[in-house]
Amino acid sequence: MTQETRLSELLEVCAAGDSDLLEEKLATGRLDVINYKDPDWNERAPLHWCCIKGKSDMTRCLLEKGAHPGVRSSTGWTPAHFAAEGGRTHVLRTLHNFKAPMNRKDLYGDTPKRIAEIYGHKESTEFLVLAEAEYRERRRKAELCGDAEPYDDEDLDWCYRNNVTPEIFVSEDELAEINSTTTSVSGSLQSLQKSRHYPKASSRRGTPTSGRHSRSSTPLGGRRKSRRVSKTAKK
Repeated sequence: MTQETRLSELLEVCAAGDSDLLEEKLATGRLDVINYKDPDWNERAPLHWCCIKGKSDMTRCLLEKGAHPGVRSSTGWTPAHFAAEGGRTHVLRTLHNFKAPMNRKDLYGDTPKRIAEIYGHKESTEFLVLAEAEYRERRRKAELCGDAEPYDDEDLDWCYRNNVTPEIFVSEDELAEINSTTTSVSGSLQSLQKSRHYPKASSRRGTPTSGRHSRSSTPLGGRRKSRRVSKTAKK
C-alpha cells in the first residue's frame, strides 16, 4: 500500500467520523501520514476533519498518537478554528487539555474565538475567552521552565510559506537572562565543589579539628586518615 493510499484512507475515515475504523487504522502502527494534508481540501489534515465532525474521541485518539495540535489548513485554520466554526465546545475542551494552541490567527487575522463569535456560538466563545488566556499563561510558563521548545506547537512550514511570524511567548532578552543566570549558577557550583575540603585529622584520633566540631561530628574522612597514620607509626 502506497503512502498516498494510506493518507487517502485515513482522511476518509476522519471525514466520515468513524471512530472504530480510525482506531483500527492507527493500530497498524503506520503513523507517517497522521499529519499529512489533503491538497484537494484546502490542506486539511485528519485532525481538522475530526474537529469538523465534532468527534472528541477521535480528536483525542489522533493527539495521543502524535498528531500536531497546531496543524494549519491553507488559510491558516488550526483544529481549534474548525471546532469553533461548528460550536464544538467539547472538542475545544479536548484540544485545550492536550495543550493545543487556542489563539492562532488565520490569514485574515481571525482567531478561533472570533470564528465562534461570527457563527453565534455563545458557549464556545465564552470557553475560548478563558482558554486563550490559560493557553498563553501555560505556554509562557512551559517555555520559561524549559518544558517546551519555542514554536513546537506551531505549523512552521505554513508560516514560512505564508510569510507569517510565529508568536513569541518569551522574549529574546528573557531567554538571554535565563541562560546567563543558568551559566552563573553552574559556574558557582563548580567553584564551590573545587574549593570544598574536609578539615585535616589531628594526630590524636577523635580530637575535634575546630571548636565547631565535637568528637561525634568529626568528618569520616578525617577519622580514616588518622587510622592510616596510626598504622604507619606502628610499623
